[in-house]
Amino acid sequence: MIIGSCLSGYAVWQVGQNQSESAKLQQEAISIQNLTSNWQPEIIPFSISATLPTVYTNATLDVFGDYDEYGSLNVTIIVITPHASIVNFTDTAFNATARQASGSDDFLNASNFGGSFLSIIPWMPYGENVTISYTYYWPEAFIPAGVTELNFAIPIYAELALNSNYTGSALGASVGTVAGELTVFDVQTRSYVADYPFSTPVFLNVNWNG
Repeated sequence: MIIGSCLSGYAVWQVGQNQSESAKLQQEAISIQNLTSNWQPEIIPFSISATLPTVYTNATLDVFGDYDEYGSLNVTIIVITPHASIVNFTDTAFNATARQASGSDDFLNASNFGGSFLSIIPWMPYGENVTISYTYYWPEAFIPAGVTELNFAIPIYAELALNSNYTGSALGASVGTVAGELTVFDVQTRSYVADYPFSTPVFLNVNWNG
């Protein structure tokens, strides 16, 4: 009887130990899951730049005294997210502003009535002459959970009022700025979990001789 009681007591103790160990393992599993699947999503900018091709101040201008040019807004980012997500640009954040000419020694024409103009055109493929109707398209990408590098190349359209009296040259001259905002939409939680607004100058090289 004493042996039976001891065995019975040991069995009860063993069950209790097993339950305690099971609860401990379950808690550790939950902690690991939280560490691996519930970290804070983040957008890390890697490279953001906007450029136009080289322009020549003695180029032929249109009837408005402008020179039309296409360039590119290039955005490279690293996205860290615990769940599959959609990364896109907000449909109202894109903004482009051309700078005003500073005077007679500027390669931009200060006396041009309309001045220079910049526009971001994400709905139009680079360099395409659109002759039919089209709809807006905001660049986006679907990414899996983890760490993902994304690259976006978005066309820029410029109307540059060039100063034909400019006789110098410039490397990396600024013609204005472009701005935008990236967001991360978590597919699992169905919520926006990260955003990153940015702004960058638009650069080009200027040569007097064509």
